[in-house]
Amino acid sequence: LIPRFALCFLYICCMCRFSCYFSSIHYAVLYYKDSRCLILPMRHTELYTYHAMYNDTIAAISTPPGEGGIGIVRLSGQDALTIARKVFTGEPEDHRVTHGQIIDPDTEEPVDEVLVCYMAAPHTYTAEDIVEINCHGGPMPLQSILELVLKHGARLANPGEFTLRA
Repeated sequence: LIPRFALCFLYICCMCRFSCYFSSIHYAVLYYKDSRCLILPMRHTELYTYHAMYNDTIAAISTPPGEGGIGIVRLSGQDALTIARKVFTGEPEDHRVTHGQIIDPDTEEPVDEVLVCYMAAPHTYTAEDIVEINCHGGPMPLQSILELVLKHGARLANPGEFTLRA
């Protein structure tokens, strides 16, 4: 499938996708439980599906359930900063923590006093824009903020999707 010398120039991209250093050919890697792996070339339709699946912005509560002092809602994707600006009163700066309030834009009522950290791609865990909203712990503030960001364009992340994108 792949010339032996070309394996030296392959590098891992998201979701076990390989790309040859000297060409634009993409490869999918299938890992088996018995430590074997199979490298297959990806067709254009598979590549399109891969990129379409990861072009949206995801959001999820990043702290464990229960009562805690701080709760974190994380957004990742190309629209993360845009969505955060819709619900946050401050102006997030790259790799800086900004103090402000989360407000519901429809009612103009404050939801919680928060600290927001914006991290621009590609220097993030997922290599995408990330916004972390640090709010008061407990289920009510976290759920309210998550519902707001979902209402303004994010989608709920599947379990492990942040790591999958990394």
